[in-house]
Amino acid sequence: MRHVMSGATVSSSVLVWMLRHSTTAWTPLSSLVSVKRISCLIRKTDRFTSSITGSRTKWNPFHQRCCTSFVQSIRKMSSYSTEISTTKKTNEYSNCDPTEKERQMHKDARVILAAGIQAVDPRIAIQSCIQIHPQTNSFEVGQNRRLYSAENYDHVTVISFGKASVPMALTTCELVQKAFGTKCSSMNGIVVAKDDHFTQEEANLLLNTYNVHVQSASHPVPDERGVQAATNVMQLISNTSKQQQTLILCCISGGGSALLTLPIGNITLKDIQITSELLLQSGMPIHKMNVIRKRLDAVKGGRLAAAAYPSTMCTLVLSDVIGDPLSSIASGPTVPDEDDNTLETARRILMEYDLLPKLPQRVLELFERATNYNNVSSNNSRNTNNCETDSMWMMETPKSNHPMFTSKKCETILVGNNKAAVLASAKEAEKLGYTPVVLGICIEGEAKEVAQVYTAMAMYLLQQQQQTTDPKQSFSVAQLPVALIAGGETTVTFHNEGDNYPKMGKGGRNQELCLAAALLLQEKKVRDIVIASVGTDGGDGPTDAAGAIVDGGTIERIEQLQQQSLLLFTGSQALRCHDSYTFFGLEDGRSDNYDCPSLIKTGPTGTNVADVAVILIR
Repeated sequence: MRHVMSGATVSSSVLVWMLRHSTTAWTPLSSLVSVKRISCLIRKTDRFTSSITGSRTKWNPFHQRCCTSFVQSIRKMSSYSTEISTTKKTNEYSNCDPTEKERQMHKDARVILAAGIQAVDPRIAIQSCIQIHPQTNSFEVGQNRRLYSAENYDHVTVISFGKASVPMALTTCELVQKAFGTKCSSMNGIVVAKDDHFTQEEANLLLNTYNVHVQSASHPVPDERGVQAATNVMQLISNTSKQQQTLILCCISGGGSALLTLPIGNITLKDIQITSELLLQSGMPIHKMNVIRKRLDAVKGGRLAAAAYPSTMCTLVLSDVIGDPLSSIASGPTVPDEDDNTLETARRILMEYDLLPKLPQRVLELFERATNYNNVSSNNSRNTNNCETDSMWMMETPKSNHPMFTSKKCETILVGNNKAAVLASAKEAEKLGYTPVVLGICIEGEAKEVAQVYTAMAMYLLQQQQQTTDPKQSFSVAQLPVALIAGGETTVTFHNEGDNYPKMGKGGRNQELCLAAALLLQEKKVRDIVIASVGTDGGDGPTDAAGAIVDGGTIERIEQLQQQSLLLFTGSQALRCHDSYTFFGLEDGRSDNYDCPSLIKTGPTGTNVADVAVILIR
């Protein structure tokens, strides 16, 4: 509005301004929108009043009365709206707060999940795999009990990477030192760990006692520190591999693929970062992602083992991949790549998910050349120790006929997996009085779709036993109370639907699964079912939560809290823009001693064997 204007112009401008905002002001007072918009309107009227006060225009009494009356009306409405909203919160919390059964199930679910995570503690897993014989200065590994004797080696190198890298390395070093004793003349190594997944005391112990250096790197998207760590590892391997009397002990856990990254040829770290983001957002399962990752990295797909030849290598693996395919865990750096996986295979996968046009130029050129090279992969039997940009041998991965694998100098052993966590959770559920039913350990798919399956199963069990006088005639898989337990790893697919589509938020696959389940329980008006899902590493997506736990009243409770904080964010909106962490996190604002928060925060657990879900029904 201009400061210099006639009385008539001022009067009409005021009227237009008031009419433009009057519909916003008079929306129903019980609405979430009205509270926030009225508050916003107050700020606008304050600025408008200030502009009048500072104006050189001479306002007549009528204009001033209009403006003053309008502002006072808006302020009264804001006060009344807040009062209504506060009263509504007080009256309605009792209708959607957890029932007594649900409160107990919230506690039980957390206990059950904790038992599953404890069962795959990397220290316990390593100790159960390695049997030491100090009297003969030797140790045996795995079910085949392969013997490693100190008399055959004059040096031991420990390489460990992944989310459980520090505890795995510590336990391995302790056991080997006890086994070999003074016969082991020297030991060194490198550990690559995710940020905040180890303590300084642990790092100092590894360095001062075993000469093993700990380095940090980023996950899930690799960074320069991971590249430097991979460079250091390959240099160390190259130096030690010149001696056949070297024993290399490699410890691998989930997350190792991102933490140990070494771009191949003319591919840059930025290229790999962009490609990693595209893969993560595509909804692609991990085994397909790794087919692509192996083509871009000088460590993955058996290349680490090939670089170690002719040394002896023993690898201990904590699996985070469904079905435990050793070639997929951390992209299989110490096992031969599948003979039928080539650059052409990777290119077909990228085409399947329509990612080829989105790739960085150098990566795109690499996969486009695959059409000319798809017959050159099965005869890769030479040692791969460098990053020659024009060599087809470097573009493809070492296969089963590489001398490192044909000479039996390389052994890879599974020490822990998702199955162990699921079975331990089932045993704990049984102790708590539930009938445990294991749905499987290979559950994968879109998180919100898996949530539909879990919720449907739970509702069927509940409804069948509520409606049937004779439980034996319900043909139910189990009698209440029941604990459905599942393991696996779901995915979340991001969709870009234009400028009107909400910006993608913050969350993880487990939180999204629980959010989708909570919306379904609310829609069906079902109570006495609690659903929880967590990542066993203590992290879910780029958040500090391991996962979430929900019931039939979760959505309504959180949406009521938003009325008080004047936010505009429903459960459905949160699911649509993948913002489950922000939505569940709103409960942090409760001040009424609330004991059933939705977010599960364990902190880093030191292990990683994919996800575990628990569905309790009473």
